[in-house]
Amino acid sequence: MSAAGISARSKNRGLTPILGFCAWGLTPILVACAAMDGELNAARDSWRGATYDQVLMAWGTPSSSGNDWHTWLTYDSPPPQAERSGGGAGGVIFGAPGTVRDVTPRCDRTLAFRDGRVVDANWVGDAEFCKRFARRTR
Repeated sequence: MSAAGISARSKNRGLTPILGFCAWGLTPILVACAAMDGELNAARDSWRGATYDQVLMAWGTPSSSGNDWHTWLTYDSPPPQAERSGGGAGGVIFGAPGTVRDVTPRCDRTLAFRDGRVVDANWVGDAEFCKRFARRTR
């Protein structure tokens, strides 16, 4: 066998354990994300078919509106809190000094209506927080 063949085989063998670890290490994270997405999708889809008045009673007045859509923006705790980032250790600076970053969970929910009923929705924000806005069943 040539030196090039041995070298290539050694390189591949060296990556196999790393790739295997990454695949097994990421699996629980990916499964958790898929479950969270499923729960968030279920919360979002729970409003399909609801009337505008039902949404209004649950969430109050929308933050913004268009012809066939309305958006509700909710923060976990008003007003939004901020966290300063910046500084460093050992001569390494993390972030720009004095930069303010919003750390308050929020959920933007845009619902599209046709004939007075929800036909589509787009939710953006913290998944755990957004799930709180699922439609309550009686």
